[in-house]
Formats: sequence, structure tokens, C-alpha cells
Amino acid sequence: MIFSVKRIINGKPYLRDEDRMIASSWDEAESKLTIGVTAGRYDSTCSIEGILIEDIGVSDSFLEEIRYKRSQLN
Repeated sequence: MIFSVKRIINGKPYLRDEDRMIASSWDEAESKLTIGVTAGRYDSTCSIEGILIEDIGVSDSFLEEIRYKRSQLN
């Protein structure tokens, strides 16, 4: 299974592709995270966010549309 790791940078949560990990169970993922924090791969803000089911590409125009709609709400 592929697990996503949430990292807090400047107070904002991020799910970065390079932070993903492969593990056979949630316990193994937690263990790998602990080892990664000790080794410096992950920092103390990192936590297992969930299991990645499917990775799809999102176009820039789709993201711009979302940003535009969010700006209209404010």
C-alpha cells in the first residue's frame, strides 16, 4: 500500500509526492515514519494522513478554475 504523509510547512499542511511511503500495513507505515523522523527524512510535524487509492493528474486550468471560484466566495 502507498501511504501519504502530511507535513506542516509555515503553518500550512502539505501532502508532497516525495513524502509518500510504501508499507504493508498502517503499523509498518507508522514505524517507517518514526525511523524517518530519527534519520531526518521526515520532521516532527509529519504524520500519516492516509492510504493513497489513486493518483490522477490535474490540469492547471482546473486548478485556476478552483482558485477563481474560491476568490468569488470571499
